[in-house]
Amino acid sequence: MGGVQLLTVISTAFSRPQTATEIVRGIASGLKIAFRLNGATTNFLDFRQDVISETTLRTEFMNLFNIRCPPSLNNQQAAPSIVYINEFEISSPYDETFIITDMAFCGRRALTNSNEYLVNGNTLNAEYMCFAYKITTRNPIFMNFQVQIDEDPPVIEHILLTLRNDSRWHYKCINLRDMLEEYSTMYMIADLFLISRVYLDYYVPSSVMIDTVTLRDSLPIGYEEDNMIMSTDQSSTGLCRFPFFYNGQNHSSCILDEDDMPICGLTPNTKFYCQNSSIEGVRRLFPKYQLLDNSFHIAHSTMNHTIDIFFRYTACMSPSLIEVLPPTVGQAISITNASKPVDGQYSIMFNGQLYYPIPAKITESNLANLLQSFSDFGFVDVARTGECAQYSYTIQWLANGEQPLISIANSSEVKPIDAPMTVLSIRHGSTISVFYNLPNDLLRTYHTTPQVEVLVGGFPSYCSNENNNCGFQWSIDHTPTIISVEQNGIMVTIHGTGFSTELEANIILIGKNGSCDVLSVNTTLIICTIVNAPSGRQVLQLNIADKGLAASNESFIVDVPLLITSFDPTGGDAGARYQLTIFGSGFSSNALITLGEHFCENLTVVNFTSIKCTVPPSSSMSLIRVTVTAIDGLNLATASGQFTYNSTNTPTIYAIDPTVVTSLGGLLNISGTGFGSDNVSVFIDTISARVLDSSNNYILVNLSTQPPGLYSIMVRTSMGFARPLFHIEYRFYVQEVSPQVGSAYGGTDLYVQ
Repeated sequence: MGGVQLLTVISTAFSRPQTATEIVRGIASGLKIAFRLNGATTNFLDFRQDVISETTLRTEFMNLFNIRCPPSLNNQQAAPSIVYINEFEISSPYDETFIITDMAFCGRRALTNSNEYLVNGNTLNAEYMCFAYKITTRNPIFMNFQVQIDEDPPVIEHILLTLRNDSRWHYKCINLRDMLEEYSTMYMIADLFLISRVYLDYYVPSSVMIDTVTLRDSLPIGYEEDNMIMSTDQSSTGLCRFPFFYNGQNHSSCILDEDDMPICGLTPNTKFYCQNSSIEGVRRLFPKYQLLDNSFHIAHSTMNHTIDIFFRYTACMSPSLIEVLPPTVGQAISITNASKPVDGQYSIMFNGQLYYPIPAKITESNLANLLQSFSDFGFVDVARTGECAQYSYTIQWLANGEQPLISIANSSEVKPIDAPMTVLSIRHGSTISVFYNLPNDLLRTYHTTPQVEVLVGGFPSYCSNENNNCGFQWSIDHTPTIISVEQNGIMVTIHGTGFSTELEANIILIGKNGSCDVLSVNTTLIICTIVNAPSGRQVLQLNIADKGLAASNESFIVDVPLLITSFDPTGGDAGARYQLTIFGSGFSSNALITLGEHFCENLTVVNFTSIKCTVPPSSSMSLIRVTVTAIDGLNLATASGQFTYNSTNTPTIYAIDPTVVTSLGGLLNISGTGFGSDNVSVFIDTISARVLDSSNNYILVNLSTQPPGLYSIMVRTSMGFARPLFHIEYRFYVQEVSPQVGSAYGGTDLYVQ
């Protein structure tokens, strides 16, 4: 390492001397030091010349656990074109379940609500705004841009963005001038403009995530537009098709396989290697292991030339040893290793009864369900604290009265061996079962059974039975149980106890709002078929009328298939814009339908078995058949038949004139071909416009008055809807403001015409 003298070029091939140019100067040995962990390396730091603080070291080491993007995306030193950056990084609570890939595009956190600014306080001009986004809603996404033109006061522009809502991270750059000029013609004459603030519309739902926002003078290295990704990502054997299905997921761009190679697929689980790849899919570097939030601590002693570091992985494993680069200038020593994760199972003794097995790392809800399934425990509330190496459970009985102390009967199967386990009594219950008066009835005294209170219009009712006792009792003897669940396709068999012999009294829940239709039943067996339920792995629950929810020692999961059985119609003209109904099973509210490479529009999930949507137009100039596909989360289903686009005699729009009108409307000329002369209708969004004249190549329309905004123009003929889709802008113009001068303290009546 170190500086190397430049080479002297000796050649007889040139008539004049040739010189060597230095591109990067080497680093002198021992002058700068870097640290490497699990293949990720920090920047080189100069401990001799620079003041290296603990904050600097913490930042460098924490970056090893962040999603690291190409420097041109978010590193102002590597990309001087960046004039503003916002990464939305904040300190976060301790969480061993943290999944970094779900939380950020770069770094560890992203913007998740409309109360934060994407850009705030920028003072420099920029040509582009770039950002990563992930959207799981179908709602339109609006952004508010605070723009200052030349020396004019700033204004707020409310602009609709066209973004992909497929629940995946994408990276997009917007040409700010093009966007503003398309929004308003006044930006066409502006010499300079400044974007000082950008924020999401306040009505944007929380299912939108934004990350890695930059304002910049040029595009990041390797940036590809959405419409270019499909055409540039090619395999070594032919053109890749997007989206493609691989390893149980649907992908719209190249991804990394198990060997960190960019691949794409033509058929399920068949992969081809991409020649190019998008920033959003491949070019991010993920940490090998995830850091437990708030577990990282560092201390730097300049006097002793030492750095003490403490951290833990979410996997609760011993971290790898940090390497010093170059290795000759430093040495890393492991002082203590992380405790091994708790695992295995143990048995407990309660009220003279032995209960086994209790999983050592059981969740609080599962422990509560397990204890309540035992005959002697009754109903309990369980809270868990700690992390993977040490857990503490607090158990509280919901019934009054003192309970026997739990004891550990056998912990020999708990790992690590000889892990200490103790039981302490935090608070004793009352020696008698007492239920005190209800808060809204001061006249009542305590009771020995729980009381039921009914409020009517906010006022308490009074118990009027003979013994003044309106009680309710939880009883384990009255609790049905599920012992096992078997599934064969859509047929489910439930074994247990306490079932009702009446079909309609056994209510089976699949997921949050799905159901299973009961076919036959007795007190220990239920057979049902899954008809109305969302696809995927869903939790099964059983509720018996007049009894309540059934108890179980574990959560029972059923697999609900996603199927397309048919669709109607099976084809239509290429101009589309007509309704398609898809029949099948497993459709949830998140389901999407694609026809070939295009998503079906205006989608409505009617129920679990049917979806209605608007067929998107096809750009094909000949007869074409496309695949109908349902996508629901990680599940994908393809119809056995194909949808046919018939482009024969499909009308086509070439142009509209004008493209901008006042709010009063006016005349609109539509030129194209294939309109015919009869049965021509023109719609401005959903409002019918008056057709004054029409021919096979020309339509004259009288536009009605509309509020300012951008409206789609749809032409319907006897041969179907015309393509492509055009838009016209209704614009409000201010002709006169009177008076034009008023008091600096306000109060002037202003008239606008």
